[in-house]
Amino acid sequence: MLLIKYYLKESRMKRILFAGGLVFVFIIGFILVNEKSQFDPEVTKSGINQASTSHFEQVPKLMLPVLAESLGRDQKSYHMQENGSEFKAMTLSQGIESAFHDHGVTFSRQNYNISMRLSGAKQLGPDRVSANKIQYKREGITEWYTNSPLGIEQGFTLQNRPTRQKGRDDVVIGIELDFDDGIVVLQSPDKKTIQFVEDKSGKDVLRYSGLFAYDSTGKELPSEMQLLDSRIEITVDDSEAQYPIVIDPFVEIQKVLPSDAFLQTPPFPLLFGGTVEIDGNTAIIGAIGANGFVGEAYIFNRDTVTGLWSETQILQGSTATLFGDQFGNCVHLSGDLAIVGASHVVNGGQGTAYVFQRDPMTNFWSEVEVLTGSTGAPGDRFGRACSIDESTGIALVGANFAFALEGRAYVFEQDMMGNWNEIQVLIPSGGMAGFNFGDDVALRGDTSAIGAFGGDRVYTYDIDPITHMFFEV
Repeated sequence: MLLIKYYLKESRMKRILFAGGLVFVFIIGFILVNEKSQFDPEVTKSGINQASTSHFEQVPKLMLPVLAESLGRDQKSYHMQENGSEFKAMTLSQGIESAFHDHGVTFSRQNYNISMRLSGAKQLGPDRVSANKIQYKREGITEWYTNSPLGIEQGFTLQNRPTRQKGRDDVVIGIELDFDDGIVVLQSPDKKTIQFVEDKSGKDVLRYSGLFAYDSTGKELPSEMQLLDSRIEITVDDSEAQYPIVIDPFVEIQKVLPSDAFLQTPPFPLLFGGTVEIDGNTAIIGAIGANGFVGEAYIFNRDTVTGLWSETQILQGSTATLFGDQFGNCVHLSGDLAIVGASHVVNGGQGTAYVFQRDPMTNFWSEVEVLTGSTGAPGDRFGRACSIDESTGIALVGANFAFALEGRAYVFEQDMMGNWNEIQVLIPSGGMAGFNFGDDVALRGDTSAIGAFGGDRVYTYDIDPITHMFFEV
C-alpha cells in the first residue's frame, strides 16, 4: 500500500497533478464557495466529520494531467512568473494566486491562504520551470505543479518503490495541516474527500477530493485518504501495481445539484447532468429521470463576482406530463433562447421539442413554442438532439429513428411575430435504414452539422442568407 502525507495551511481552489516515475498525483483545488455545505452540520469534538463526495466525471481521470498541462501551456496568463526569490502563478478562472518558494507553496484566494510542504523533505527551490509547470526535486521524490483553467494540479513522482515503514505494508507520504480558526474539517465516508468548511456560515473553503490511483498500465488501484488530527494520510494498495503509479485527488470548485434532488416522487434516479449546455453565465442541465422520467431541465446562473453557480429555475414541458416522456433529452442555449427535447412524448415516442425565451428584465424563462416534425410518426424520437441560434432565429431538431432509423432533421425559423415555423426537412444524402441521421446536431450562425453514427459520417450544411434554407456542403 502507498500512503501519502501532506502539509496544508489555508487556501482556495486548486488542482494538483503529476506524471512520470512512480507518480503520486494530487489535484488539489482550494476554493471558496457560497453554497451551504452538503455535509452533516454536526461536527465531532476534533472538528472532523463525515462528508459527502463528488467527482469530476466529465473528463476521463487518466486524461486530467494531459488536459491541465495543455490548457495552460498556450495561455501566458497561466504561466509561472519569477518574482524575486519565488515564482508566482495566477489561476484566473478560479481567482487563485500561487507562490512557489523554497519552503513550500502558498495558495491565496480572497482572505484565505493555504501553505503546503512535503513532510520530511528538505525544502529546496524549484529546479525546473517551463511555461505553466514548475518542478521540485526532493530526496527520492519529484514534486510538480501545473497551472491551468482547471486549477493548480500537484503531483509526486517516485522513480522507485519507497521503503516500507516498520509494521506496515504501505509507503507513507504525509500532509500536515495548519488552518485558521473558524474552519472545520470534514471527511467523506468513502475516504475519497476532505473538505474544509467555514464554521459560521457552512460555506465551502476547500474540497480535496476525487482520489484516483492507477499504475503504468492504466489499471486503477485501491486508494483512500484519511484525516488524522492535523494530518492527511493517503493510502494506495500497490501490491499488484506496475510502477510508476499515479495518485490523483483534487479539490472541486463546486458540486452543482438540483434543488429537488430528494423530493422526487416516485424515487427514480434523476439522471441529472445527462445533457448540459452553457452560454455565458447561464447553464441548462437536463434530468430525464425527474418526476418518474417525465423529465425536467434546470437553469443555473453564475455569479460574476464569486464565479459560483446557483439554480434559478426548473423548466418543464407543457405537454411532457407522462411517465417516460424524457423531457431534457437534449438541451441547448443561445442568448435568451433555449430549446429542450422530449424524444418520447406523443404516439409512442414521436417526440417534441420546446422553445423557451428569457425575459431580460426578470431573468425568467417562459415556454413560447412546442415544436413537432411535419413528417413525424410514432417512434421517430424527434427531440433526440436539438440546437438553437439566437442570432439567426433558427432551431434544428433531430429525429434519428424516423423512416426506419434513417433519420431526419427539422429546421425551424422564428418569424417577426415571435412564432416558430418549420421551413425545411433535411434528409441525409446517400442515407438508408439504420443511418441514425439526427442523433446529434449542432448549429452556429450560418453553419450546422448533423451526425449519422449508423452511417459513420457527419453532414455539414451552410445556410442561405436570403432564403435561410440549408444546403449540404
